[in-house]
Amino acid sequence: MNMKRLFLALAFLLSLGSAFASPRPVKIYVVRKSPFVAVVKEQKPLLLRVLESPMPFFFSPRRGLPQIGNPSTASVYVQSLGSDAGATLNAINAAVPTPPASQNSVYHVTLQPNITLAACATLTTPVLWTTPNKVFLLDLSGNCINDPSLTAHASFTLDYMPSTGTASWIAKHGIINGTLTNTQCNTNGGIGSLATAIQIGNTNFGAQRGTFEGLTVACFGTGFANGNPGSWGQNFFNNTWRYNSVGVALSAGPLENMMFVTNYWMVNGTGITNNGAEISLLSGGCDSNTGGILGVACYSDTTGSPVANFVSFHFENLGVPTQNAIHYINSGSVGQVNIFGGVALDDTAGGATRDTMFTGNVFDIRGLAVTSISETITTLVTINGVADINLQDNSPALIPLASVAFAGTGVHIHVTSLGNAPFDIGGIGGVPFANLPTSSANGTVIGCTNCTTASNPCTGASTGAVAVRQNGAWVCK
Repeated sequence: MNMKRLFLALAFLLSLGSAFASPRPVKIYVVRKSPFVAVVKEQKPLLLRVLESPMPFFFSPRRGLPQIGNPSTASVYVQSLGSDAGATLNAINAAVPTPPASQNSVYHVTLQPNITLAACATLTTPVLWTTPNKVFLLDLSGNCINDPSLTAHASFTLDYMPSTGTASWIAKHGIINGTLTNTQCNTNGGIGSLATAIQIGNTNFGAQRGTFEGLTVACFGTGFANGNPGSWGQNFFNNTWRYNSVGVALSAGPLENMMFVTNYWMVNGTGITNNGAEISLLSGGCDSNTGGILGVACYSDTTGSPVANFVSFHFENLGVPTQNAIHYINSGSVGQVNIFGGVALDDTAGGATRDTMFTGNVFDIRGLAVTSISETITTLVTINGVADINLQDNSPALIPLASVAFAGTGVHIHVTSLGNAPFDIGGIGGVPFANLPTSSANGTVIGCTNCTTASNPCTGASTGAVAVRQNGAWVCK
């Protein structure tokens, strides 16, 4: 052992202090050395510490999250990201050994707060954490990392979860507490970037059951992308997605149990695209997204039979008349959307009319409060399949009671409206034109199976419409 290694070993022994509960001897040796780091490892259990000065990052024994089974965890403290944050984070990945799968290990990588005097550290080398069983929890500690490249690539690729064994039950891992940005833009709907902030890889099981918490992800083409069905069960807490072309893109099915709690999608093109995932969104909201190239502000799906559950969620538009054709939700003809509680607000001032807020195949809407500031909502919900809708109309002068269009055969709609009697469409399939009752009170709404849309008064021999009793006659919508 040369003198430098001897010094490292002695410094390591002195630094342990009271970290160990017993005074047993510790056998150590240098396992890797580079211009960035010298790693010293205790043989059993796996404990790491970097001692070289200056110290970009170092490892501290017995400091990490509790694990299931026989854990072996090291906490990695990053004191400098250097000129390239990606290269430094990749160096950590290269420096640490791969734990046995049976240990369910996590490397907890923590950045020093205010790690750089600049607004953001620069990332020019993509971070590839893709070795099975080298599982990471990256705590940005409030720091910002900026990727300046707008080309097609991912700033972070996570694919460390093995496809076999018990590693899916590892405790908290993923990326938390900081900002990832792509040129630090301030442009509604994004800047046309092709970059992705966080990409879940497809070779292994990605970051199955990973946690993404306290993040602001801004200005990317896509903020988060997962197309790996094996990387299910991911949890997103208190994140903000802004100025991206698409905030979150889920492109594989079945992708089970994706949970978003108090997430906000603001001034993106489209908040979420989902082609096959089962997702739940609790609280949070979608506000001031432009609709992007899809013409959908909050949520869009087109393939894969996805399911989306919105609970106490806030929907709001950008508030400009040019958005009057932008949908909040468009689930095409394949998905199921459930909305429980929450608010849908059109806060456009000076607008005339707007198109459909929600359109989809299967809707279950209960307790949603709908408000318009100045625009007339020509169609609130368009139903292509079946629906059970119970909502509160807070702007009856601007949201007509009959502003629900449906082409399906199983629809029940109940609307409570300020200052008006409840409005109901009930039953399956409605009645033919010849059976429209002549004694119904004004305001009655009935589905007519063969009426002609936009006929006043209603006429038959067509494909069906909603018949509304007005001034003693049936008017078809």
